[in-house]
Amino acid sequence: MVKRIIATALFALCALSGTVVAKAEVISEPGIGMNTQTALVNARTFSKMKCVVALMSVGVWPQVKAWLEANNLYDLYLAAQNFREDDAYFLQGKAALQALLGWTDEQVETLLAQCVAEE
Repeated sequence: MVKRIIATALFALCALSGTVVAKAEVISEPGIGMNTQTALVNARTFSKMKCVVALMSVGVWPQVKAWLEANNLYDLYLAAQNFREDDAYFLQGKAALQALLGWTDEQVETLLAQCVAEE
């Protein structure tokens, strides 16, 4: 099935990372329906090890681990090699943990800046 891209230029700043978000609407053949996809342009990849070390250094790793376990995400965490900031699980976890810990956007970004994976 041939898909056509109808629009590709709705840009906004990502609330926590300053990364530009691009939204593209993709429409299948007429009458089939529309699928809207959102992805971060230049999304960062975070090192799993760096994230754990950073969370341990500020004393919140036990809370993060408990949250992962309580939400049945710990197995996915174990399987992951790294995290992309545009991944749905990462975004869900980041928002939930920020609320749980009472952190500001700036505190989250300061921690994440320490966790960017080397290329």
